[in-house]
Amino acid sequence: MFFGKGNIQEFSWLLLGITSFNYLRKVRALTVIIFAFYFFSGNAFSQETTWLVRFTDRPDTTWNPKNDYHPKAIERRGDGGFSRSDFPVCESYIAAVRASGADVKHPLRWFNGVSCKATPAIVSRIEALPFVADVVQLGDMKAEICEFSAEVDVNFEVERQREAHDAVLIDEMNLTGKGVRIAVLDVGFSDLEATAELHHLFENGQIEKTYDFIRNRERLGGRSAHGTVVLSCMAGITKGEPMGFAKDATYLLAVTERSGADITNEEDDWLAGIEWADRNGVDIVNSSLGYTYHRYFQADMNGRTSLVAQAAVMAARKGMLVVVAAGNEGNKSWQFVSTPADADSIIAVGGVDPVRQMRTNFSSYGPTVDGRMKPELVAFGEVMAANGDGMVEMRGTSFSSPLLAGFAAAIWQAFPDDDNMQLRRRLMASGELYPFFNYSLGFGIPKACKIFEPFTADLTFDVIENEEGFEVIIGQGNDAESEEKSELVDLVYCHLVDENGKILHYTTFRPDNEKGGKISYDLIESHAESKILRVHFKGYTYEIDLTKPR
Repeated sequence: MFFGKGNIQEFSWLLLGITSFNYLRKVRALTVIIFAFYFFSGNAFSQETTWLVRFTDRPDTTWNPKNDYHPKAIERRGDGGFSRSDFPVCESYIAAVRASGADVKHPLRWFNGVSCKATPAIVSRIEALPFVADVVQLGDMKAEICEFSAEVDVNFEVERQREAHDAVLIDEMNLTGKGVRIAVLDVGFSDLEATAELHHLFENGQIEKTYDFIRNRERLGGRSAHGTVVLSCMAGITKGEPMGFAKDATYLLAVTERSGADITNEEDDWLAGIEWADRNGVDIVNSSLGYTYHRYFQADMNGRTSLVAQAAVMAARKGMLVVVAAGNEGNKSWQFVSTPADADSIIAVGGVDPVRQMRTNFSSYGPTVDGRMKPELVAFGEVMAANGDGMVEMRGTSFSSPLLAGFAAAIWQAFPDDDNMQLRRRLMASGELYPFFNYSLGFGIPKACKIFEPFTADLTFDVIENEEGFEVIIGQGNDAESEEKSELVDLVYCHLVDENGKILHYTTFRPDNEKGGKISYDLIESHAESKILRVHFKGYTYEIDLTKPR
């Protein structure tokens, strides 16, 4: 029998549960489980599952990229041109896989292979082909599901989610994402044409292409409006006012996930979708889908194990800015960022509470298992968005991600000569906490003022050392009690890092009168590797080298 990791976990828990019964019941339960194991083993060899077949080589071809790639994709590659990973998969190899009895789904250039549905018996025939490098089973995956509620002050909320990024400055510069091509890989776009806040996209021809990779057709299918809501966070207009930052961008929409709370899907549809985005000259990819325990363990969140993370990195190498939701597992047992948010060279986006300015409790956090900072940036995790029923309040990093992707499009419009990595660095440096960071907020919410206006921060606090440790003293005029209750309050951020820059501990304080929190010696000593203490408040980062005498 072929078990995915999730199946192995479930089987292990079943065996563990037997220990709570008496001896006879143990034996009876174990007998049932063993019988079920052999029964389903037999079925497994007669059932089709999805596989990735990878080939050993790419025979030479007369392929001309101009016949296959959008001019913007060719321009994006610049002097480097095309690599072997851009070449089409060998047609004769695909034909041989099909002739074996497999149902071919998607050719995947970046993996030099093809996905297909096949029984284990057919897989054995495929593995015997001389040009097949390996055959990997694709396990089940499932997208995040987000909640929504109504009865909110729509105008106020939409204004706030944009103001967090300095919307006034962006609007004054008329930055609307014009000229930027954005792909949205999502679970479904139902009610797309019925959503009044998106009518301008149809009127102006801004939806250039669509493709449903589940059903292999250009017309979008599925019952979910998740992608429609995501799109509204970038391109929506309500009562004449933008809901995001990219109302004039060009959009390509792709369904790469089946809809439904209990429906799982193989990741090859996402792989095919991001390759499609590349060939069609996309600049920015937004993916508000994250995958966790249905296929992977937490230890796999290293940016290299999952196929979707590998593809996200490949997309970055080919010049696209990949923006991915961090995930909604922060208040669940998984906790950490999902994949492909764990990938390097992309922007993983976490969710921040609009009122408390802290990480929303559901937002997944970092670091990755190999110690890299995640998320890189954050946006509001509770937003106003739109679907066929009108304006709705949505919660989830699924909606933080498109807010930031739209912001990125506006900034790229202002700096068209940036490549994707230059833009990525520019965005991270615009984070309100930068250069300070932590594993909940990354560099914080990106601010247009830090990009377009000279930015300096003044030291408005003291860090006093006493017999108990370090205490942050806030200067006059900064205490929280002087603020109106409805106004946002500046927070104090602290972290301890080792000699390699890895965070050992981090915390956030809400200033109380003149106090900005304490960092005790006991806390520092409990993290013996601590080398540097950093305190951040109102844009200024104060650093103390703990290895030097003070």
